[in-house]
Amino acid sequence: MKSDKQPVNIGIALKKALKWFFNSFIWVGLVFLAIDIVTKLVFYKLLFNPVTETSEYYQIIPGFLRISVTLNPNAAFGLGFDDPVLSRVMFIIVYLIGLAIITGIYVVKHNKLPKLVKICLVMLAAGALGNLIDRLFYGFTDYQVIDWIDFHGVWKFIFNIADTCVVVGTIILIVWLIVDEVKDIKAKKALETKGSKVLSEDEKARIEKVVPEEDIDEDATDERMD
Repeated sequence: MKSDKQPVNIGIALKKALKWFFNSFIWVGLVFLAIDIVTKLVFYKLLFNPVTETSEYYQIIPGFLRISVTLNPNAAFGLGFDDPVLSRVMFIIVYLIGLAIITGIYVVKHNKLPKLVKICLVMLAAGALGNLIDRLFYGFTDYQVIDWIDFHGVWKFIFNIADTCVVVGTIILIVWLIVDEVKDIKAKKALETKGSKVLSEDEKARIEKVVPEEDIDEDATDERMD
């Protein structure tokens, strides 16, 4: 008997896989993660003295920005505990929980998430994973996070690419949520006055999002009856 199965076209399958990978923006997170790992290791090797636990520095913008390595047992902005072991254990747990939540949201909502939200989520995941690697595998730093971006002319905190991904991703996500909520509110108001106003495509889409379709149909029926 002949098989009804059609042979798999490897070229088409590979093209679909690459298209999905590109649109998923996972590659963005991988790029940030790679940059984070490489910069930490390179600057630690070049500038940090593990014997004296001091760092040389490379001036980028005098009085404002320089590269200066420090080992941080806590999180960004010095958040954490006095006991470095407790900090390590707690942040490993926090990072793992955060990664699980982000991955769950991404997998379940992938097809419905806007591109900007996808980018924010992969940035958050890359940042959490970047610092988690330090705390799990870098015994030569006593499992502390390697920080090196030093705005010494602005504040005392030194951070890294992973911290930047977490902070920037969080800020953009919060702004997006606020803007999206405002647009939904405007869409609801537009629904209340839709009889005397021509709605834009965005407003129509948002009305369908915030109001069940059957409710819209009932409103339209009521208007015709009136």
